[in-house]
Order: sequence, then C-alpha cells, then structure tokens
Amino acid sequence: MLPFLANCEGVVVVVSAESIHEADALTSLNDAKVSIVTGGSSRVESVQNGLAQVPDDASHILVHDGARPLVSQALITRVIDSLASGSKAVVPAIEVRDTLRSVSGESVDRSQFLMVQTPQGFSAPEFRGAHASLGTKAVTDDAMVMEVAGESVTTVDGETDNIKITYPTDLVVAEAIYESRKY
Repeated sequence: MLPFLANCEGVVVVVSAESIHEADALTSLNDAKVSIVTGGSSRVESVQNGLAQVPDDASHILVHDGARPLVSQALITRVIDSLASGSKAVVPAIEVRDTLRSVSGESVDRSQFLMVQTPQGFSAPEFRGAHASLGTKAVTDDAMVMEVAGESVTTVDGETDNIKITYPTDLVVAEAIYESRKY
C-alpha cells in the first residue's frame, strides 16, 4: 500500500486517452477503490471528468497533478487537516525565492506572492457547485475555480521538494531528491 493513500476512500486517476491502457496497473495500488478516467482537452475538463467519478457522498476532494511526483504524506495530511477544520478550499504554497520583475521591467515585491502547489483540497459539495457554475471562465488551477464561485482559499505550508516537472532539468532534480530520500 502506498502511505499517501491511507486517508483516501477512493482514488480517481485522470489520464490522456493515449495512456488509458497503461494506467490499468494503477487499479491495484491499495485497498482504496481506484478508478481510471480519460482526461479532456483542458485542465478544467479533465478535472470535471474525474469529478464525475467521485461518489456523491464524498465529503472532501483532493486534486493532485501527476507532474508533482514527490508529494509527501505530511503535505497531504496538512491539506486534509485544514479541510477537517472547516476550510472549503486549501492550497499548499511556498514563498517565492527569486527576485521578480514585471514584463515591463519593474521590480516586484516578492513578499506579496506565493507559489501554489498541489494537492489542492476542497469541500466536495462546494467544489462540485463551483465546477458546475464555472462556464467558460479561464482558470489555471482548481483554487481559482473556487474563487470564481466566491469561496476563499486557505493556504497551508507547501514543500520545496514538491516540485513540478515541466522541463527536462526538473526531472534530473526530481530524481536526485527521490534518491536522497529514505523510503
């Protein structure tokens, strides 16, 4: 069993149509019910396809990007604990380390910004309602879906190791982090 699934009653894995057959192996991850579903042409559509597979009686939903393979049990627990204490939308976030400049060239006060990660957690009824009412509004993550619906978003401490694999060099860094951990 994978330790990060200990708090989950079910898992919905959203994959591309090209990867659907490869994902079948995921159905034996642990005792949790695992469903595999094909994603859509956008993040919102993919999440909505996954959301359709979540049982109606679910109380909380976590959305996690496969591009962040180094998520820890501690981070998942922080998100779940914040939901359990009443938050409707929760995102892990870390401070910006780099100096920022606007595209027009001015310096930007980085202390006013956070970098958001996944897993992002939500109260299931509010999350379903937010997605149902989203329409064609452009969003880049699920917390924005909740904000568009008028919900506030709580932050919890993210982790610098919870990197997103976007470029080939990110994979090299992720492999080094993975190898340095004691599992």
